[in-house]
Amino acid sequence: MNKSKYWILLVLISGLGLVLRLNNYDQVPPWREADDEIHYAWAGLTWLREGTPKSWSYLSSYPTFETYLAWDTKWRLVSPMLEKPPVYILLNGVLLVLTGVKNLDQVRLSVIRLLPIIFSLITIYLIGLVGKKVFRPAIGLLAALFYALTPIVVLSNRLSVTENLLTPIFLVATLVFVHESKSKHSSSYQPWLLGILAGLAALTKQSGIALAVALGCLFAYQREWQKLWRFGLTAFGLNLIYPAIGWYYNWPLFSSLVAEQRRIGLQGGLPQLILTILSRPLIGSEHLFVDGTLLLGYLLFFTSPYWLLTLKTKTENWKRIGLLTIPFTYIIYLALATTGAEPMGSGQGFWGWYMYPLFPYLTVLIAVILYDIWQAFSLFKFLPLFLLLGSSAVRFSLLFLPQSLHYRWQMSLGLLLVLVLALWQLPKYRKIMLTLLFLLFLAVNIFTSIHLDQIYPSLAQPTP
Repeated sequence: MNKSKYWILLVLISGLGLVLRLNNYDQVPPWREADDEIHYAWAGLTWLREGTPKSWSYLSSYPTFETYLAWDTKWRLVSPMLEKPPVYILLNGVLLVLTGVKNLDQVRLSVIRLLPIIFSLITIYLIGLVGKKVFRPAIGLLAALFYALTPIVVLSNRLSVTENLLTPIFLVATLVFVHESKSKHSSSYQPWLLGILAGLAALTKQSGIALAVALGCLFAYQREWQKLWRFGLTAFGLNLIYPAIGWYYNWPLFSSLVAEQRRIGLQGGLPQLILTILSRPLIGSEHLFVDGTLLLGYLLFFTSPYWLLTLKTKTENWKRIGLLTIPFTYIIYLALATTGAEPMGSGQGFWGWYMYPLFPYLTVLIAVILYDIWQAFSLFKFLPLFLLLGSSAVRFSLLFLPQSLHYRWQMSLGLLLVLVLALWQLPKYRKIMLTLLFLLFLAVNIFTSIHLDQIYPSLAQPTP
């Protein structure tokens, strides 16, 4: 594939992803799917307007609070709000100030959700680059296409939560690492740049510290001690900004909040993170959204060390190690920081947006498998795609039909199985049939993403 064709296709895929995300974005997911959206927006607005971050919080460490009534809801308003790192808060504040918002009740989802949608556009573009660098251009485009069109990803990219900023930061770090590592012309700026990215990740959300741990381990494994020193110095220096903010406003309160959040993460029950991930696909806090693409991605991700790192070429294997290290470190951090239990009234437990930074890596692995099947068809390799992607497409299709027709799922899935067996028995027409099945799957995903308001709760934000 020539470069111009690759870039044109990547731009078109990104544009299509943007259109799907902008469709009813301020109503689906519904109002109050994640109250964190208002949390970050209020904190950023008051920080820039008044000089002190103020927002709602359920944490008991705050000694005083005021009750604020907005949109028929009573909010527990605290000041200074110090429980979250500053980057995403400030970005929300900048957006709101630029759009002329002055009061808390003027904050609208139609404004603040533009921020994650912009980040998702960047993410689609970065996925294409990461897939191209680690594997080949076709895999990069396939991965970007899956990320752009998969309904659960489209939904997730509309929520204004920190994970939608962590995602492109992780991808940029992955791209920089695999581009420079094992290169004879490795740039002296690489450790400094990666240190900045690791610092930004930690200043976006506490779980972003996983990026610093992952990159530090990679440098140590390579025995690149000088790079590790430069990287660590930069990341550590930036990490000091958040506690410095706590010291400036109220150090005892900041310390108490850190301790309380740690306790909350441990009180949800016994560890069950992986079980929750696979059995309860959540966008936010309570609404399940079953999507076979996501499940396939998780299965490939958790098994990837067994099948992806098998190349004899050390350089290519190292790129793949670089691809997997960041998401695996992130999921290990979550496994240690939270039980993975379902959300409870006091806020502890598992929230769907914790998984958002993994989504790009899942789509890259799906693209690898699809490309492999396209190059060398195998019935047994294709059967999991039939069971996961095929049944998901049938389910999405029937969701839009009257319930009286839902019983026809068996007939639809059976017909699809016949087509799969035909792929095996008719090698002469295999490429054509694979192309048609792939286009049909994409069409179902596009249609579903356009009409998400018919199958997922939809609710507009009340007027002030």
